[in-house]
Amino acid sequence: FPPAWKNWLDKHVRQALESGKSMPEELVFAPDRNRPAMLLRLSAARLNNDYGEAGVLLWCENISASTESVSAALEREHTLRTRSQSFIQTLIDVIPRPVYVKDASGRYILANESFCAMHGITRASVIGETVAELHIDSAHAQAIALEDARVMAGAPIFKDEFSAIPDKAGDDRFTVRSYLAKADP
Repeated sequence: FPPAWKNWLDKHVRQALESGKSMPEELVFAPDRNRPAMLLRLSAARLNNDYGEAGVLLWCENISASTESVSAALEREHTLRTRSQSFIQTLIDVIPRPVYVKDASGRYILANESFCAMHGITRASVIGETVAELHIDSAHAQAIALEDARVMAGAPIFKDEFSAIPDKAGDDRFTVRSYLAKADP
């Protein structure tokens, strides 16, 4: 064992004797010509014999293989999430009406092309922003924030409204809007 291991072992023995157990610690065991690098978890626990004498049980677990499988699982999860997000974005982009999704703090996490075109903004400029950060009329932003608060409290909102923002052809716009909070599982 490298000299640093004696310090680690002493620390774990001391913690176990003082508090009953040591906090698990993950350590990298450097490779040499006979074996690859390993990720080890070191911990210790105090044991008392029938005579009340304290001893310490040290254990070292090789978690290298489980770390590799966790890394592979995380990579698969990231790939699936990216594909799913791309599919959902494509799906909402074909909807001709404005569609957006906000998180619990009121930040946009999804917006379709129609929503961006209606407001004259890019998707990149809206994602992660709140309505107040989009530089729209403050009274309108305040009204949206109040509606968002009602929706997040569990009240669905369904309303017909005349929009002061004309469509691309310059014509007046009448819309039916619905808002509903849904917890992300």
